[in-house]
Amino acid sequence: MCEIEAELKTKSYEVKRMASLILDMESRIKKAILEKDQVVENFLSFQTKSAEMQLSKDKKLCDLTMQLHEKTARLEAFEKLEARLERMMFPGMY
Repeated sequence: MCEIEAELKTKSYEVKRMASLILDMESRIKKAILEKDQVVENFLSFQTKSAEMQLSKDKKLCDLTMQLHEKTARLEAFEKLEARLERMMFPGMY
């Protein structure tokens, strides 16, 4: 009878220990899920901001490219006008 009681105590302790480990594991899993959700949320926020920044950069690049083309066209027009005026003012030099 003593052996059975000792074994029962041992098994009871093991069951309590396993229950404690299960509760601890459940707690860790819940914490890990919350952390994962936060990381996913941060990633999605970063991804959205990154896309917005890329779009803004692309728009700015397009605007600057347009300005460059406009200024290049104006410069070419001025250079042509300058060359024409020089030919008119100094006809023997050209």
